[in-house]
Amino acid sequence: ARAGEPVRVRAGGAVGATAGRPGTTPRVLVVADTDSYLKWGAALATSAPGPAELVLLRTPLLPSAVQVRSALAGTRWEGRQPPVVSAARLRRRVRELAPDVVVLALVGPLVDLVARACVPGGRAERPIVLSGLPGIAVPTSALALHHRRRADVLVVHSRREQRDALALLEPAGARTTALLQRLPFLPQLPEGAPEALGPPPGGPGRRAVLYAPQALAPRTDAERASVLAALADLAAARPELDVVVKVRGERLDEQTHRDRTDYRRLAPGAGGDGRVRVAAGPLGEHLRGAAGLVTVGSTASLEAVAAGVPVLVLEDFGVGPEQFNEVFRGSGVLGTLDDLRAGRFLSPRADWLEDNYFHRGQPDLWSRLPGADRRARPPVPLAVAPRGTAVLAALEVLLPPAVHRALRRSALGALAAVRQRRGTWASKTSRSEAA
Repeated sequence: ARAGEPVRVRAGGAVGATAGRPGTTPRVLVVADTDSYLKWGAALATSAPGPAELVLLRTPLLPSAVQVRSALAGTRWEGRQPPVVSAARLRRRVRELAPDVVVLALVGPLVDLVARACVPGGRAERPIVLSGLPGIAVPTSALALHHRRRADVLVVHSRREQRDALALLEPAGARTTALLQRLPFLPQLPEGAPEALGPPPGGPGRRAVLYAPQALAPRTDAERASVLAALADLAAARPELDVVVKVRGERLDEQTHRDRTDYRRLAPGAGGDGRVRVAAGPLGEHLRGAAGLVTVGSTASLEAVAAGVPVLVLEDFGVGPEQFNEVFRGSGVLGTLDDLRAGRFLSPRADWLEDNYFHRGQPDLWSRLPGADRRARPPVPLAVAPRGTAVLAALEVLLPPAVHRALRRSALGALAAVRQRRGTWASKTSRSEAA
């Protein structure tokens, strides 16, 4: 390749082998949308051996400036604001940059849309497309894999995730390769030092107890209020602790899953005198002063384990896919609100760690990317996507965010009106039948 020209891989070759030659490191383009995918994609590309460019795809889910700062902390883009591009501009940028690797750090339907629209397909001489999920992905969703079927590489983050993904990909003859890689924002645990997972030292430097809420669990305001009430009880019993609800942004900020819970309103009421406070910012900064972290099933629990902070995963609201905590069965960190009130935090079992997100002896991701022969294979369906998914994804990308939000509000309002009319009709019918 000439100076400044992207490396192209011959059929049957591997990009890692080519990239190992002097002056031929692969050029990476990261395309992200929401705050969690931005954090994942930026951290993943930070380990790339060559140049990397990061852009945000313009959608209604764009992260706020506070979210961007938190997501990019500790990456090669820390302190910078990535450019926001339209789908048309992204397509032009792919042609201009001619990247060797495109990382699609996007919600599922957009991965499929952008892979079709912006990355030239059906040829061996094209970029390698990587995708993945930005956190815990157990149990593995066939629909999530279906949305990413055009990717050459699905990055999975635990041995368990890899087994589950391969069980879906291999029988279907999918071209997608499931490559195992630690979650890129988790620091590497030192070899032969399980004591690094023990409780952090006490004293004034470790007095924060963090609650990492989620958009979808627990599901009701009453259940969320019960967690805050338990936090307030802990704060009252242990006044030396700084009890913090660690949010990912302000209430109206967009997220991968929309969360409209106003913790700033709920938290003071739970404490009665403001003992429970709410804070945003990079999680890593909060963990440096933490004595424990509690959640229902957030990936934040893994970051706490990696930082040597004991955790508590609540089982009061159930343990399963809906609570996003199925993976913690047998981990040794499941507990209750009573444990939270008593300040009991736990460390996971060593065998669970090895199978779930803390495996050791991992080779470099960038040296294991597939060759052109695999890229030339067509994608295969892995699930049946809900009707209209592709259309909704296209509208998110093609319409200006303000127009999309207005249409969405109108559609939701119309749907609520229809449901209300149906409910009124059903109520009248029920009364007439009872009479």
